[in-house]
Amino acid sequence: MRGNRPSSRLLGEAVTAFVVLPDGRNVGAEVLIEACLNRLSRYKVPKEVRFVRDLPRNAMGKVMRGRLGGDPIETEAGCSAAGSRP
Repeated sequence: MRGNRPSSRLLGEAVTAFVVLPDGRNVGAEVLIEACLNRLSRYKVPKEVRFVRDLPRNAMGKVMRGRLGGDPIETEAGCSAAGSRP
């Protein structure tokens, strides 16, 4: 534990970004995480970036977060991730 807060390993939670890139665009997980580090509080920065074809949506157009994590195109974890979307 750091301070009085248990780690995400104890809670089983970690911030994951699900990213849908427009056709023809390539961006690596490193670039996205670096941008988040520059703009967000540290605890909000994703630990993992997953590139997906599209986000699951309900009839109202809201993202169905419970269904995320299905079949990612590519998974890149942490700042050490390299590469880009195929």
